[in-house]
Amino acid sequence: MVEKIEHHTSPKNIIAMGSRSICLLILLVIIIPSSVMSESSDIKSLFTLRHSIAEEKGFLRSWFDLETPPCSWLGITCSGRSVVAIDLSSMPLYVRFPSCIGAFESLVLLNLSGCGFTGELPDTLGNLQRLQYLELNDNQLIGNLPASLYTLKMLKEMVLDNNLLHGQLSPAIGQLQHLTKLSISGNSISGGIPTELGSLQNLEFLDLHMNSLNGSIPAAFRNLSQLLHLDLSQNNLSGLIFSGISSLVNLMSLDLSSNNFVGPIPREIGQLENLRLLILGQNAFTATIPEEIGNLKRLQVLLLPECKLTGTIPWSISGLVSLEEFDISENHFDAELPTSIGLLGNLTQLIAKNAGLSGGAYRKN
Repeated sequence: MVEKIEHHTSPKNIIAMGSRSICLLILLVIIIPSSVMSESSDIKSLFTLRHSIAEEKGFLRSWFDLETPPCSWLGITCSGRSVVAIDLSSMPLYVRFPSCIGAFESLVLLNLSGCGFTGELPDTLGNLQRLQYLELNDNQLIGNLPASLYTLKMLKEMVLDNNLLHGQLSPAIGQLQHLTKLSISGNSISGGIPTELGSLQNLEFLDLHMNSLNGSIPAAFRNLSQLLHLDLSQNNLSGLIFSGISSLVNLMSLDLSSNNFVGPIPREIGQLENLRLLILGQNAFTATIPEEIGNLKRLQVLLLPECKLTGTIPWSISGLVSLEEFDISENHFDAELPTSIGLLGNLTQLIAKNAGLSGGAYRKN
């Protein structure tokens, strides 16, 4: 007779099995990176973004192609399934700026320039703590710069040109210590230039032209020794050009035109030996062109129209051996045009109309 043997699961076995299941679950949680959980969130956010900006937009066909995965949509770059770059530049979207953009917390680059976005920049931009490149120029954005923008401490480039932004630059801009490029031209930014801007020692490109800035250039700008391009033209800036400008030894382009600067053109400008372009027109300077200007051997463009300059043009002007364009029109000189100008072999354009000069003021093309 075969004896029937029954296997019973003892309470001890049940406990052991339950413990193994819990351990397996914990192990899976440990093994699966936390980013996987956020990845699915990024993909979901792409569909939200599509609903916000691209409904029925024929030029974003890949966004509606069921066979195209979201990370392969036009303008989308992923690392794994995390969105690290969104570049829809020059896409004619013409909708309100999407607040859902703040959901992409792994984003490194955001380029929505020339898309026709309207409305204000949302506070949710402050969620993009990994963002390094922000380009929102050539839109129709309005309002103040959100305070959260100044918390993006990884930012290297911020370009907001040609919008309808207003308000003032916050001293909190000093927190963006990695900035190499700051460009907010063609807006209605008002108030003074914050001193804290002078603490951004990695800055290479600064363009604030065509705003409503007032006051003087902060003396702290002497700290911007890496600066290559500085454009503060077409504002309401006043006072003297600070003598500390000589510290900007790498500067290649300087435009301070169409402001209300007074006093003499500082002699220290002659120490900026890397300058290629110097534009100081439409200001209220006194005195004459400093002798030291002749030290700028690499200068190609020198524009000084309507500066209320007096006296003579220095003979040292012949030292500008690379000069191609020279404009001294609409000033109050009381002398002859120096013959040393004839030594400038690369000069192709000289404009000296109504400059108070004798000796054949002319325009050469």
